[in-house]
Amino acid sequence: MKILMFGRGVIATLYGWALEGAGNKVDFYVRPGRAAQLGPDVKLNIYDLRRKDEQDQFIRQDWNIHMREDLPADHDYDMIIVSVPHYRLSEVVNFLSTRTSRATILILNNFWEDPQIATADLPQDQLAWGFPAAGGGFQPNGKLFGALFPKLEFGTFGTEPTGRELSTRKVFTDAGFTFGEHRNFREWLWVHFAVSAAVTAEQLRAGTPRRDVYKNKDQSMEKAVRVVREIMPVLSARGVVIEDHPELTFFSQPEAAVAKALSEMLGNTAFQAAIDGHANPEELNRMFKDVLEESHRLGIVTPLLDAAKDKLI
Repeated sequence: MKILMFGRGVIATLYGWALEGAGNKVDFYVRPGRAAQLGPDVKLNIYDLRRKDEQDQFIRQDWNIHMREDLPADHDYDMIIVSVPHYRLSEVVNFLSTRTSRATILILNNFWEDPQIATADLPQDQLAWGFPAAGGGFQPNGKLFGALFPKLEFGTFGTEPTGRELSTRKVFTDAGFTFGEHRNFREWLWVHFAVSAAVTAEQLRAGTPRRDVYKNKDQSMEKAVRVVREIMPVLSARGVVIEDHPELTFFSQPEAAVAKALSEMLGNTAFQAAIDGHANPEELNRMFKDVLEESHRLGIVTPLLDAAKDKLI
């Protein structure tokens, strides 16, 4: 399959590497001038958890990629994969609206807007929807530190996956991934967005690294659990049925028990590498601000969110 990764961000790079390793032809679209600035060599220092043997999971590799700075309307890509900061998605949609050709457009993105409205200028019958399980960041020396997890999420909006969407899933299973399937993907995306905003709120409030929140240092994860509970009425006001999302009802258990379970689940070396490598605080800040502004718009009192708003990075 011929695949175009939109941009050369962390998610695009990690999945591009994995998909090329499975025999696909992978290119990267970058803005004019960026190819010379970035150079063709990517230095990977990542954990690949598709590998069963822990001794083989850490990858240190120089990878030569192909970038292009143009995308004609009649291109022959089978798939274009988009994963960008949510506040930049409208630019991407505008650019691709006249350049989809016959490709499947796989959207691997955060959303606080309605996903279908946000992508209305793209041909809906060519879209597939997912969410990545990978993370990290490029360091000043150009190395990519992070992790690639074996399971990602796919979803639809109340329908069964189409043939095009099933083909998208097969591309990833052929590359050694597993996946979860969600029929109410709009709500799933909003829940994920809100929970991430809650962790960011506690990180900002405490002035602590994100990894310390996940490790529950100074009970910071317990406090983040309280923020999630505070955000639940915001989600409910948007139409999310809390009881339909086990990942939300989980937060109704005693704070200490939830924090302990999360810290144990997320405390592995690979996850910490993904958190430590994250080099775009603006994305996290914008997620927090979007949820805070929505709570104000709806008239919902969120004192824990408010306590963090003056500490934006």
